[in-house]
Amino acid sequence: MEAPQSTTQPAPTDEEKSNPKPRDARLIHALLSAQGVTAYQDRVPVMLVDFAYRYTRGVLSDAAALSAEGYGAPEVHSKSKGAQDDITMTSLRLAVASRQISQFQPSLGKPDLSEMAVDTNRAGLPRVDREFGVRLPGERHLFTGSGFGVPEEWEEDMVVDEEEVVEGLETAEGDGSGILDDQDMDEDEFEEVMGTDQKMGGT
Repeated sequence: MEAPQSTTQPAPTDEEKSNPKPRDARLIHALLSAQGVTAYQDRVPVMLVDFAYRYTRGVLSDAAALSAEGYGAPEVHSKSKGAQDDITMTSLRLAVASRQISQFQPSLGKPDLSEMAVDTNRAGLPRVDREFGVRLPGERHLFTGSGFGVPEEWEEDMVVDEEEVVEGLETAEGDGSGILDDQDMDEDEFEEVMGTDQKMGGT
C-alpha cells in the first residue's frame, strides 16, 4: 500500500507578506490592471472571486459527472476504487464547452455590428403603393360610410305603418252600422241573462 504523498505549500514571498489580501484577490487586481481598469469599487474583486469560485465548482462537478458516465475515460484504467470518479482532461473540456454554449454567447464587436448595419440599411425599403391594405367596396356600399340609406328605409317603414293604422280605423268605423249592431247584440244578450229591470222589480 502506497503512502499518500504530502503536498507542501510554497513559502510566501515578501510581496505576499506585505499585502494581506488573498492570492485570488491579488490575481483579480492584476487582471484588472492588465486590462487597463484602474478605478473600481472594493467589492468588484470580491464579486469576481465569488463568480470564479462558483464557475470552477460547477465545471468540476460537470466534469466529474461526465467521467462517471464514461465520457472521456482514459485508455488505461487504474485499479483503485475511486478511479471512475477521476476527472480527465477530456471530460473537463466537455464541461467547459457545454457551459460556454449555455452561459457565454460570443457576440461580434461594435465595429463589425456597425458595418453590418450600414450594409443592411444601404438597401432601401420598397415603396408603398397607393392601393394597400384590405380592399373594401365603395363608400356608398359601407354601413360606416356617409351615404348609407338606412334613414330612408326607416321613413318608408313608418309610412307603411301609418297607412295600415288608417286602413284599420276605416274598416272598423265604416258607416257606423256595424258598431251599432254590435251594441244591440250585446244588450240583448245581457237582458236574456240578467233579465229586464221590470222583471226583477216584479219578483
